[in-house]
Amino acid sequence: MVKIFNMEGMLMSLVSNKTQVAVVGAGFAGIVAALKLVDEGLEVVVLEAQNRVGGRVFSVENEHGTLVDLGAQWIGPSMKRISRLIEQEGLTKVKTFYQGKSIYTLADKVRFGHGNRPPISPLFLMDRLQFMHKMTSASRKLDPNAPWNSANGRQIDEESVASFIEKNVYTKWGKEYWRVLVAEALCKEVSEVSLLDFLWGLRTNGTIENTLAAEDEWIKESAYSLIVKLSNKLGQRIKLQSPVRSIQYENKSALVTTTQGTWESERVIVAIPPVLAGKITYSPHLPHKKELLNQRLQQGRIIKCIVTYDRPFWREVGYNGIGYYDKEPVKATMDSSPPDRAEGVMIALVNGNDAKRLGLINPEQRREMVCTCLEKAFGSNAQNALSYIDKDWSADEWSLGGYGGHFAPSSLTEYGSALYEPVGPIHWAGTETATEYRLYMEGAIQSGERAANEVLRHF
Repeated sequence: MVKIFNMEGMLMSLVSNKTQVAVVGAGFAGIVAALKLVDEGLEVVVLEAQNRVGGRVFSVENEHGTLVDLGAQWIGPSMKRISRLIEQEGLTKVKTFYQGKSIYTLADKVRFGHGNRPPISPLFLMDRLQFMHKMTSASRKLDPNAPWNSANGRQIDEESVASFIEKNVYTKWGKEYWRVLVAEALCKEVSEVSLLDFLWGLRTNGTIENTLAAEDEWIKESAYSLIVKLSNKLGQRIKLQSPVRSIQYENKSALVTTTQGTWESERVIVAIPPVLAGKITYSPHLPHKKELLNQRLQQGRIIKCIVTYDRPFWREVGYNGIGYYDKEPVKATMDSSPPDRAEGVMIALVNGNDAKRLGLINPEQRREMVCTCLEKAFGSNAQNALSYIDKDWSADEWSLGGYGGHFAPSSLTEYGSALYEPVGPIHWAGTETATEYRLYMEGAIQSGERAANEVLRHF
């Protein structure tokens, strides 16, 4: 039994909980790390702040019993780790519905693509291909494990994504296409994000084709059902409603204090977004660069809206539900209708400054605005929704945004080296620390495996 003292030296509590590894956070990163360590015979506890597992993966049933993903949802065919887990747990992958026309309302013009391909005029095709080539060429020069050490890394980091698009895309419509497409992926304004951050993401995805295919599939039973199945294997090792308030550490041990008690452990894996990791009190203080990184790596802003109809009516008039819009608060739409039910489910994504603005109004007002946007795209049937559910991830106390954290210009080269460097017995996981498919569920899984391997080297 170990006595814990606060900074004034006053006795706070007694420790009767011991484990070899304490994992902070029960998202994909934390759960995968814990499972790997348990498989290797270690004693593990997972400390989760919320009353559920999943982190930024979360599903609910709508009023008609259809399970919908309010958080991370889509995967790509080259995401091998999550695909393996889906198969292992007996779940089913569904192909995103691409049959029919897609809508691109950009630069005061409405154009129609086919499938997931944008409208291809000869001029736009040439412009798109040359820009994709420039992105690919620039990203391939980066070290996926340490982009901050890459040649010209500091110069690239000083530039914003907005500046890169403006200088390297030559058609007016093409500029708006890439601004909207990239802003939706980042959940930030393109002026807010470092070019090095963006290119690093492309590099960790392998190819730009992998990036464009990253929404080709989803899990019929929901992404949340996958993490629930994995979490169930840990049983009582997961402690819900146990937010970590402080971590006292020495070289080979740590005391992790939650609102429910304190755990003595030999190693700790912090598997939550850096902005949340920065809210934990550490004693001694973390290295200054790590503290600043946690402050600077801010989450994107996203409201995910799920609108359910009696049928996917847009398909009846030749649309596949895919759309991108530059003037509306809804910046992207996708069809997520279940393959074994009659309902039509439309996903509407509000991001960046629009998410900040819509986050200030109530859900009923948001519903009205979102359905109005859908009506402009798909016709008057969009006003006949059976149900509407949304989640403002920026307002979520234990996420503070989504899809993930991004570096502002000139920040990645300054603080990036502290991203996943262990501090004493503390290791770092989470999709922000991934070096494969960073900021996707696949990246979260990879980061959990990496952190677990780091820990295993100490036992």
